[in-house]
Amino acid sequence: MKSKVSNLFSRNISLWFWMPLVAPILAILIAVCLPGVPVWLGWGLSGVFVLGIIYFLGMTIAWFCRKRWKWGLFSMLCGLLIIGSLFPAVALRMMMGFMDVDNFNQKVSLPSGIALPEPVRSKVGATDEPDAFSKRLMASLESIPSGNAALKTAMPELEALALNHKPLLERYLQAHPGWKVYEDRGSRFAVRRWKVDGHWEISLNGYYSDFSSPNPFQSRTEIVLAGKPWASRHTQVVPRNSSLTPVTKLIYGGKYESRFAFPLGNDVMLDLFEQSPDVERRLSKATIDYLEKEFLPLAKDPTWETAQSLLPADAVISGKPSFQLRSSGSGGIYNGVVRANAGEPGRVYLKVFEMTQGIELSKRSVEERSSEWIGWSANRDELFLGDVNFTIYEGDWGNYYGARFEVWFDPDSGAPERKLLESKWKIEGWSR
Repeated sequence: MKSKVSNLFSRNISLWFWMPLVAPILAILIAVCLPGVPVWLGWGLSGVFVLGIIYFLGMTIAWFCRKRWKWGLFSMLCGLLIIGSLFPAVALRMMMGFMDVDNFNQKVSLPSGIALPEPVRSKVGATDEPDAFSKRLMASLESIPSGNAALKTAMPELEALALNHKPLLERYLQAHPGWKVYEDRGSRFAVRRWKVDGHWEISLNGYYSDFSSPNPFQSRTEIVLAGKPWASRHTQVVPRNSSLTPVTKLIYGGKYESRFAFPLGNDVMLDLFEQSPDVERRLSKATIDYLEKEFLPLAKDPTWETAQSLLPADAVISGKPSFQLRSSGSGGIYNGVVRANAGEPGRVYLKVFEMTQGIELSKRSVEERSSEWIGWSANRDELFLGDVNFTIYEGDWGNYYGARFEVWFDPDSGAPERKLLESKWKIEGWSR
């Protein structure tokens, strides 16, 4: 027996024999552990890992079908070895996350002789009162459930605006601080923004929740302006102008979850996500009821003057363009607040540079996460709000350095991009 096993290895100790085993293990180690691997290369290496598993699975079945038990067991062990290599690779990556892998902290430092402000979660605004939208949703959870789980999927006001006055609808959403207009994977959306500690603040991906209250919940409200729902694979698309009960599933903590959308015409959809304690979709019903009232005046008189009159008092302020940085409470994750007016439609986004060496920070992710279409007008003294959530990956918790934040504007007209303003802050990176 021993000699047969020895022959198994000695006769086949060639590169090509061991390649199906060695290549997938090396691929997953490189893909997971090597910093700065391009996305395309990471997917390619992951493909090699999966192909290695499929290869040995097929070989195992083939050998067992031919009753070559030793070779079948050998192939099965090779496949298990490939699968098992994923665990040390992930463990090694986690260990590397606690270290300054790219030596960024050794490259940079706080600039001398410059006092830099630190981002804080300060209360901005005259009141801590919640916005009318979130207040309406919270009140719905306090109400006694009606026992009627069905809801209507009809919004004639928003439908009329979508079909006949879509440019006006988009401009209103861009100017309203309660909506964030952005693009993701080729689709355009307007996600609802809530007030947090008295100021408008977008949460991570637009989800707002409170799991410590007597009525734990999570909610997300979005208008799809063009394209597919944001989480299209998990979204139930239902017909408009109907009465139905959305599909719900019971999840952890005894909450029921639903995610559904219904079309309104001209590629516009209303997309609602809800987690709440009972099957009745009280948050979704309250959302539809609130939005009907919000868009009714504009549907009756579809003019920019009417849209302006519907904006909250803090939607437009006077002064100089500004940028504020707020901490999310976890180092490296920030909210950037822009007040600006480019005088024409377009998107604003951020570029961030380390101050002493000019290294651009998290270039791709910062631009994607900070991109937003904000309001505009001919009166340049009027400043509109943009609020975005993003992460700086360079550095580590507790290792502070100076960063220059630049606010850029990309006009819808196709004209060259231009920088609107810049601001310098003391920041730290997110520990991966």
